[in-house]
Amino acid sequence: MKITRILNKIDRRFHPSHIYALQPDHDLLRENRTYREAKDIVLLSYPRSGNTWLRRLLANSILEAQQYPSSIQSDIPFETVVPSIYTQSIKPPCLHRYDEVCHRIVKSHEHRDARKHKTVYLFRNPVDTLVSWHHFVSNSPSLLQQFPWVVDLSIDEFCLNAVDGWAKHIQQTRHYKDILLVEYEHLFQYPHQMLANILDFCRIPRSNIDLDQIIDNQSIRKLKSVTHSQELRKGGVGHGEVELRPSTVTELRQYQQMLNVAWKPQVERSLMTAM
Repeated sequence: MKITRILNKIDRRFHPSHIYALQPDHDLLRENRTYREAKDIVLLSYPRSGNTWLRRLLANSILEAQQYPSSIQSDIPFETVVPSIYTQSIKPPCLHRYDEVCHRIVKSHEHRDARKHKTVYLFRNPVDTLVSWHHFVSNSPSLLQQFPWVVDLSIDEFCLNAVDGWAKHIQQTRHYKDILLVEYEHLFQYPHQMLANILDFCRIPRSNIDLDQIIDNQSIRKLKSVTHSQELRKGGVGHGEVELRPSTVTELRQYQQMLNVAWKPQVERSLMTAM
């Protein structure tokens, strides 16, 4: 498939791994990698695929499994229960104690952190993902300083230049042996069933967990009332289409359809297992 390249001089470093490596907390990222453990479970995704919401669902599930009460905003920050390798030290004293409930779950956007690890891979349709990614980069002064040419791109041009990287990120999972593919749209539509499937994959006991209560507490609607972070800008399905030209949506969907040929059967089996 031939994609129209808007800028011949586009900075090829514009990739999630390079972007995060340029952030002020790069020293933390490097230090965290020295504290990785072989039994860690990695929550992997392309940026803006919904992993903050999934991290909140998993963190609340882990806390309930330890008999902590479920709430919208727990006294125990979800970042210390399901940490991001970029922003939260994963040195054991800095994290909530798992107490043998399950192995540690760590969020990353980079395949280098997931290789040889049990992995939950969350992916979202390219239209919503890349529109959200555009807004995230455009509203980050530090990223714009590193990639000033972004301001000269329309949102359509940005998405068309980024979609190839989105597709390649998903394609790299084909070599994984212990991976659960989770489609964000399925998680959004069937949260109870999909969350139960993820918990089982991560071997988190569900006997003390009220999934319906967790899902209600961590609903996008309620979270938006207590957080003003860009991390939960929209959170739904289909919002990206209203911001792009129809021709752009069509081209992005072609990438999704191409990937569906290889990935959809496995994702559908996962959904049927959850149902």
